[in-house]
Amino acid sequence: MNLEQIKINAILAADPEDIQIDGNHYKCDKIPLYEFLNQNNVNTMDGYAIKYAFRHRRKNKERDIAKAIHTLQLILKDEYNMYMLGGQLYTKSQYDELLSQAKIEAEGKETETTVIYTDKGIDIKSESKNASKENVYVRKLHEVKAVYVEYQGDFKSKVGDIGLSFWGYMPNRQGVWFEDISGNIVKVSYGYYVVLTENGKYDTLEKEYFEMMYEHKF
Repeated sequence: MNLEQIKINAILAADPEDIQIDGNHYKCDKIPLYEFLNQNNVNTMDGYAIKYAFRHRRKNKERDIAKAIHTLQLILKDEYNMYMLGGQLYTKSQYDELLSQAKIEAEGKETETTVIYTDKGIDIKSESKNASKENVYVRKLHEVKAVYVEYQGDFKSKVGDIGLSFWGYMPNRQGVWFEDISGNIVKVSYGYYVVLTENGKYDTLEKEYFEMMYEHKF
């Protein structure tokens, strides 16, 4: 290349529209990608995801697909406070619980036999008149007792198995109140499980989430 051509190229380089640095993988596009993104007011992170998906066959193959997925995961977290794992969406609290559980299991701190106690340290099995496993659910090596509460359901006959007694209905048919053996009131909305956890505390979990995390022991 002679000096004159170098000068011409240097002048042409002042107009960036037809120039691509590092390769020519956008050269054959009918519409330049940057022009499409600008015309549609695509924000920066969305633009990155589109860019990686757009060019993967012509540039970094599977690496660009991985970058696109990673960018979409960042958008999912930053804008919606959600995480995707195994094709399922999880909230931040659900994700943190899964991560905590996985770390505990990895450290080998769990045993295959789990005894559940109430606040007063009484084995819940001794409090139950019903020795069946109907209301026992297991999540991996975790064992909890739980009862599903639904409008016009038969939960009143079951909650005694987890140390609760029926106390009353919430206004506007929103749910019910139970009382534990210490006189504490446990509020449970319809469509939720009331759960006696391993530390003897009562918790409530939405039906879909509970049944995703636990299965019957028998």
